[in-house]
Amino acid sequence: MPNFVATHVSYIRRGLTRILEHAADFINPHRVTAHQAGAYTTEEVDALIIGARHTGIESLAAGIVELEIDLTAFALAAAPAQTLVTMEGPDGGVLLYPMVVVVTSTALKVAWQAETPDTDYSLHWELIE
Repeated sequence: MPNFVATHVSYIRRGLTRILEHAADFINPHRVTAHQAGAYTTEEVDALIIGARHTGIESLAAGIVELEIDLTAFALAAAPAQTLVTMEGPDGGVLLYPMVVVVTSTALKVAWQAETPDTDYSLHWELIE
């Protein structure tokens, strides 16, 4: 009987060793990344669902009340689904100027009425396809 038990214990140890080696083998499906399997990552799926985002910040000198931003580098197929535009003063506070925003696949045009034309500020924009 002792040989019988020793033989089976030996088989069990070999089996466990093979299982552990298999789990540590990164060539087969253990710890394979989405790209290695030809799939999208979570971030890529979110971008496809939400849409691509393009952002920018334009520093504006005092007195400027309109701006046109060339969007041709983004190769947009159509005007973005959403366009967000905000302005900040030199202290980082959001400025609530009346604005007119026109966006196409090639340009973002913004015009506003500045209450303090002698103040430098920045225009933040985000396009969501």
